[in-house]
Amino acid sequence: MTQPPILIVGVSATDLVLAISLARQGLAFRIIGRAAGANEQSCATVMHAVY
Repeated sequence: MTQPPILIVGVSATDLVLAISLARQGLAFRIIGRAAGANEQSCATVMHAVY
């Protein structure tokens, strides 16, 4: 399995917008954050704002 060439460290609104931009360009990436578990808050507002 190959590793993505781009690593996004953090899960803020800016990081998610960057991820969307990279995905639209067809670039592989991985997002990592500090949280030990799943996020209990929705990021849907950020995703909706981009589209």
